[in-house]
Amino acid sequence: MSEASYDVVVVGGGNAGFSAAHAAREAGASVLLLEKTVQEEAGGNSYYTAGAFRVAFDRLDDLLPLLADRTDVRLATTVVPPYPQAEFRRDMERVTEGRCDPLLTELLVSRSAATLAWLHDKGLEFRLMYERQAYSSGGSWVFFGGLPLGSVGGGKGLVAQHTAAAIRSGVIIRYGAALCGLRRDERDAIVGATFRDLD
Repeated sequence: MSEASYDVVVVGGGNAGFSAAHAAREAGASVLLLEKTVQEEAGGNSYYTAGAFRVAFDRLDDLLPLLADRTDVRLATTVVPPYPQAEFRRDMERVTEGRCDPLLTELLVSRSAATLAWLHDKGLEFRLMYERQAYSSGGSWVFFGGLPLGSVGGGKGLVAQHTAAAIRSGVIIRYGAALCGLRRDERDAIVGATFRDLD
């Protein structure tokens, strides 16, 4: 058994895990990310999604700075209804049947636009999901459902972009590394993690 020391150990290489790793590196921490699957199968549930991101916005212009292709000819005839914070909150209440935590929901909603801009600054690229969330009507592309934005390349692209951004920033990624347990000190504080790798 070998040991190594890091400031932060992140377990799981999906969207949430990579976001945590980016934040820790930005704060100056050394980061180890453990992903239990092999590299070709990594990403967890995030890999199998459309890479869609729910974000509060008032107009299409709010989303344009996030788009990888701002020259898409469809933009001139694209109609994206606003998705204000109040509607985002209502959707959270509806989907969770009122069981969403009020404080966490407020953080999610109020910081959604800033979080997407932060991810974009890390190198993640986004697109409007014409094929999933829009229909053609009277010569225009009309979006519905409050979910127009997705990662370039869907879930697969999302994981690939997160991975590239993490490596650029110095995150160490161990594939085939399954968490076995947490180490605690004499005060019962968590001070480490034990994992089993493919060897």
